[in-house]
Amino acid sequence: MFARLTAALIVLAALCCASAARQDDLSKVMKKVASKDIVLKGTLTGLEQVTRHSVELRKEENYAIEVEARGFFTHVEVQDDDGQSVHMSSRVSAFQPMRDGAYRLLVSSPGGSSGQYTITIRRLSLSKEPTGVITLGKDAFVLDTLLNSSDPPDKVRKTPCRIYQFQMHAGKTYVIDMISKNFDAYLRLEDAAGNKLAQDDDSGGGNNARMKWVCKADGVYRVIATTFGSGTGLFTLKLREEEAKTPDEKQKPQVPIDKLQQ
Repeated sequence: MFARLTAALIVLAALCCASAARQDDLSKVMKKVASKDIVLKGTLTGLEQVTRHSVELRKEENYAIEVEARGFFTHVEVQDDDGQSVHMSSRVSAFQPMRDGAYRLLVSSPGGSSGQYTITIRRLSLSKEPTGVITLGKDAFVLDTLLNSSDPPDKVRKTPCRIYQFQMHAGKTYVIDMISKNFDAYLRLEDAAGNKLAQDDDSGGGNNARMKWVCKADGVYRVIATTFGSGTGLFTLKLREEEAKTPDEKQKPQVPIDKLQQ
């Protein structure tokens, strides 16, 4: 009897281990599925001017919503489960849900055009936003983040912006880059009192902005990262101190070739 009881316990333990293994495998599969992009496809027609999709999104996760439609303009409105409009997108935009749950995407064409479209929703992995004054070390400052339509407006351009404070030093040359594939990047630089010092639109090539600035006095300076137009989305902000150039060594006078051949 003891032997039968022992055998039963061994079988039960094996079943529990197998169940745990299956649960672990299922968890891995679900995690993999959850990390995939959400791809939605549809067609707007003369009879169906608005199409609807439903997706599950997580609170405070950052998502990129990319809309692709060849030959016509497409507008996407995101609504929460209560039917409240919480986000608008026309090409590429970033969205951060305020709560877990189902969200509806209403797709339309303001001009009444028709055709096929594709919407891709992908989860973003962003840098942690800095707080307070940023002090540069030996390495350049690099931040991967996003510009939201809900960000406060720049006081000059009246477009959404992000503001970062840096400690800078007199006599140093700083190179500031704002790089984005989602929108036309625009940079401004101010001192602590809000006086405008520099600005740039496309000096970084394409839609990227770059400022090269020589600091006149030690202090805290504000870099305003914004957009030239109305676009929002992902961008990278870089700030580095340009190395001081050493005086060129005096070149020795060159000896004519015919002298060397003598």
